Amino acid sequence: MIYWLASIFLLVGLATSCQQRTTESLEGYWESYGLDTTQNAYFPFELHFKRDTLNMIAPSYFMHQAKYVAEDDHLLLTLADNSKTNISFTLEADSVLYFEGRKFQKIAPEIFTSVPRYHLIGYKTNHLLPNDHQASSIHLIKYHGKTKAVLNDVVADLASIAPFLSCNDCHSLPPVHLYLGDHLEFRDLLNAYKWIAAVGGRQVTLITAHKGLDEFYKAKDYINIADSLMIKLFEAEGMPPFPPHPKSTHVSRTVLTIKDTTDFEKLTSVEDSSYYLIQVDDRIAIIDYLKLIERMQDNPYLDRKIVRRKLLTKPAN
Repeated sequence: MIYWLASIFLLVGLATSCQQRTTESLEGYWESYGLDTTQNAYFPFELHFKRDTLNMIAPSYFMHQAKYVAEDDHLLLTLADNSKTNISFTLEADSVLYFEGRKFQKIAPEIFTSVPRYHLIGYKTNHLLPNDHQASSIHLIKYHGKTKAVLNDVVADLASIAPFLSCNDCHSLPPVHLYLGDHLEFRDLLNAYKWIAAVGGRQVTLITAHKGLDEFYKAKDYINIADSLMIKLFEAEGMPPFPPHPKSTHVSRTVLTIKDTTDFEKLTSVEDSSYYLIQVDDRIAIIDYLKLIERMQDNPYLDRKIVRRKLLTKPAN
């Protein structure tokens, strides 16, 4: 009996010792060797192991943080949303790591990309972002109490969105992915939309939550801000005159004003004989706005009947 107990304690001790050595070997900063995002544009390309915490930076510059436990040939990760995932890993010497089959090499701390860690707004839509999709990524976050945009690895004012997206050699803007951080209000989103619209942006994919390590929930939105606001913005910034939107060819347009989810009932009365203009009150909660655009995205008939969605700058009556 004593022999068996001693054997058990010895095995537990060996396992703990091996796990500790593995954790110590992982400690530090790692970078993907030969970054390739063609197969998965959202899988981390930089890793930082510190004690029981792993920070992972994706090519979109979104940072995941997870608690990890090393178990034999895999890491058990617990992400910020409490979801768990297993990642295979192999250590070769002290400077080469295979992380889910991808080769990483150890790097100096000063080379590691520094971006603010934040939580997404957490709204799970009915649509996932394809993981092979390339786009210009903008992170809209609250940073020290102010609304900021993270552009690559730079925290900037929202006005920096326009030069970040502008492309003189492009026929149209590249796709825009806008990551929404927690604690944002709808007016923060509206202010970001102004600067996207200033360089001709008309469509954006909103990233609202993540599923596991490399999947994200999305909502497709169209930017249509009142001309009066865009004219004021261009004048204030000393920009060339804003080109007004072309008038709709539909003569009959019924106006539907949406202030919150209680107004969604108006969408059920859409008829074949008319076209509609949705006016969104800028006091709407941002989650309610996400529910609104998702409802239209999931209903092709409704989306077809909505000629325009105008984002108001003053509360509607």
